[in-house]
Amino acid sequence: MRAALAAAVASLVAVSALAELDDESCLLCHQYDGLAFSGAEGEPIHHFEVDPDLWLQSVHGGVACRDCHRDVQELPHGAVERVNCAVTCHVLDPSTNRPFTHAPEIGRFESSVHGAGRADDPYPEDRPTCLDCHQNRLFAAHEGAWGATDQLVQETLVRCRGCHQDPAWSEYVLSHVMHRMRRRRPPEEVVQLCTSCHEDVERMARHGLVPMWDFRDSFHWRMILLGDPDAPDCLSCHVPVGYSAHEIHHRDDLRSAINVENLRATCSNPGGAQRCHTGATQAFAEARIHFSDRRAFEIMQDESLDPDVRALLAQRIENQEAFMRADEFRFWILGLISLLYKVMIGAVIGGMMVHQILDFIAQLRLRRRKARARVGVGGDA
Repeated sequence: MRAALAAAVASLVAVSALAELDDESCLLCHQYDGLAFSGAEGEPIHHFEVDPDLWLQSVHGGVACRDCHRDVQELPHGAVERVNCAVTCHVLDPSTNRPFTHAPEIGRFESSVHGAGRADDPYPEDRPTCLDCHQNRLFAAHEGAWGATDQLVQETLVRCRGCHQDPAWSEYVLSHVMHRMRRRRPPEEVVQLCTSCHEDVERMARHGLVPMWDFRDSFHWRMILLGDPDAPDCLSCHVPVGYSAHEIHHRDDLRSAINVENLRATCSNPGGAQRCHTGATQAFAEARIHFSDRRAFEIMQDESLDPDVRALLAQRIENQEAFMRADEFRFWILGLISLLYKVMIGAVIGGMMVHQILDFIAQLRLRRRKARARVGVGGDA
């Protein structure tokens, strides 16, 4: 009975919150799948379906449709423009009581290596936008943020509602706070997001860069696959504590976390939750992590590669011959070590197999001798 009553109250609260946010009745149409309107030439244009329950549980669940889709001026409306995340919202920032805006983050992004120079870039479509990295994700479950149980969550909500009378508001703010206490994406997902661009040979070559495949060959990636909580992903090094993911700079920029002047602090990660190389020296920090220049040199030997892409890769690799001579010995040593490990593994496993086979043969011989001995004793009797 209690569970049913709680579910009914929660449902009424959700309906009330939905009605308040959707006072223009956008969901009157958008909650249904399959509805469409006719375009200029009579072709059916299907609208985007919005699940009301999922929307209320998402990070933008407290934001009205009109706060983002400001180009919609009449109903029914036509095609909707791409959302501009830099606009000032109708939502008030509770810390300042002023309208909230993403403009400061947009400004940081536009000064970063990803956003700067977009207007003069011959390939602006290659550069990421807000929606390439951000989706309207659901809030993380309440449980588990700090080892919390459902009972602790309910106790916390009771204390929140002691001052904040609107239950839906308390639930939303608690979800928001607990969601931000965790990383938005697991390490595997971060690597997948970054490499979706940085492993693209042609896209990287168009911007004078080389693709980054090597991370999946590294010990750091093995740590991620093994579920180590201290395993670093792309953001762990490029955006450590004190840096912003919206303001990643070129490694030659002193503001970059991977600039030679900042590498020691980046590797030791002071103040961060991850335990990294706390005793890192400057020489350790300057060790090469990515070996993409060599990979690029190997890629260039592929005859099927587009000639323009090959030319751009060649521009990226300064003094290829000198590079190859300088690194050839080191790569030869690494190859030798790899071969040695393979030989040792093969010898150990092979030796075990030979031992088992010899032991099996010995056991068969022993059984035969015992059988002949028993037959001999029986004949004498």
